[in-house]
This record gives sequence, C-alpha cells and structure tokens, in this order.
Amino acid sequence: MLGKEVEQYTKLTGEDGWKVPIMKVGAYLDGYDKGLKVLDKIRAEIVELRSKQNVGVLECLDIIDKYKAESEE
Repeated sequence: MLGKEVEQYTKLTGEDGWKVPIMKVGAYLDGYDKGLKVLDKIRAEIVELRSKQNVGVLECLDIIDKYKAESEE
C-alpha cells in the first residue's frame, strides 16, 4: 500500500516520494483526493443544471465560486 502512495506522489509532484517524510506524502495525497471529490461534485452539479436548462459560462463559474467559498471556510 505504501509503495503505491509513494509512486502516486512521485508521479504527481515529480519529487522522489521515497526521499520525503511520509507525513508529507500522506498530507499531499489527502488534499489531492479531497480536491478530486470537490471537482466531481462541481461536475455533477453543472451536468444536472445543463440538462435542465441552457446554462452559460457565468452560471458554471458561479457553481465553482460556491465550492471555492465552502473550501475556504
């Protein structure tokens, strides 16, 4: 399990994951996973909104801004 995490960290950052503290690897990957979950929520909300009505770029940006504000709280 640890090997896969270190490999993923190395692939994402370009930094050798075997030469950094494991806490740094874990924290980075935790943040990465949380970011992906938020992007999935944004995508789902935009897809749902677009299926109901003709939505433009500004409405999509409003959705992104909403999730950005939530993450800053």
